[in-house]
Amino acid sequence: MVNFGEMANFLNKKILVIGEFPVIHKGYIDFFNKILKKNKSASFYFGFLNGKIAKKIMKLEPDIRKIPIPEVKKVIAVYFPVKKFFLFNKNNYSELIKNVGPKKIVILKGEKSENFAADYLKKYQKIIQYYDIRLRWPSKKVAEFKKEKTHLLKRELNQYKKFMKEAFKEAENSKCWWRQVGAVLVKKRKIILRSFNEMMPFDDECYKIGCIRDEI
Repeated sequence: MVNFGEMANFLNKKILVIGEFPVIHKGYIDFFNKILKKNKSASFYFGFLNGKIAKKIMKLEPDIRKIPIPEVKKVIAVYFPVKKFFLFNKNNYSELIKNVGPKKIVILKGEKSENFAADYLKKYQKIIQYYDIRLRWPSKKVAEFKKEKTHLLKRELNQYKKFMKEAFKEAENSKCWWRQVGAVLVKKRKIILRSFNEMMPFDDECYKIGCIRDEI
């Protein structure tokens, strides 16, 4: 027996995408293609965060190369059939989401969008999915240093490998658009501190101290 109510809900599936969209790069294009392929019959809505709410939830300033929202909309519309764009602020986001009635909310990973979801979208956690649009160098293009011999005992070497794995895990938490770096501080064979890199504090930081990415 066909449940026409369920069929109607399926055919009218609404997906709300919330992201930073500072620049449109290959990671975004891959996301557009992937989500369209998986949700051919869905209606898509895009949410941008306005300046005031972004400053409130973001510790760091965006990159100087950020594209203005009107231009971003034009670029997205070329690749993606968006039914409606929204500009979220702390006063209207709840009503806008309620009016859309999304079956799924996709948060594109980034400092502003992830903080926005954590601070304001707690009641929607069951329908939120996170998508990583960050660009990664292919592993085959990353240089590796390999040494056949080591002065470390096998037990010590295995322990250091575990520490390195933890550092790699920390790198996954980085919201930097360009490079993700993780680190752990070890004392007496125990991790006592762990951290990861973040975006530069201000868009003119490179003019003050030089581009820190060149030193990595």
